[in-house]
Amino acid sequence: MRALPREVWWVDGDRLSLVPALEQRKLFSGDCYILQYTYLGNERDENLFYAWLGGGSVMEDRTDTISHMNAIVESSRGNPVVAQIMENKEPSQFFSILQTLIVFKGGRSQRYKKFVAEKGIADETYDESKTTLFRVQGTSPNNMQAI
Repeated sequence: MRALPREVWWVDGDRLSLVPALEQRKLFSGDCYILQYTYLGNERDENLFYAWLGGGSVMEDRTDTISHMNAIVESSRGNPVVAQIMENKEPSQFFSILQTLIVFKGGRSQRYKKFVAEKGIADETYDESKTTLFRVQGTSPNNMQAI
């Protein structure tokens, strides 16, 4: 049985959580994620890994994301391609893999929450029970995103 072509993990310090398929296109700017895309190469599965670093994420979460991704890559077969990308600097291939991307304000990681509390900043993390306004941007249907 062939594995799913895409897996996404949310990083919260030393903890990795697999993101359910229906939620994989919804990222938070205060968080970091690892995306694994599996595709058929020269008669075998090949892997592409992205570390997506939210623009509002804290340095410790970014560092942990790279470390977690490296561990996953080392346990994978073949010669995977690895890339680190920052929010708003995503290549078009990233959008092609996700097909739709919604980036929510705020973050859910413990370090992000601690940072917001220590700085006395209002936590604007998305809450689906409240009214939300989105900005849609992109230059083509292949890189359209809602923020």
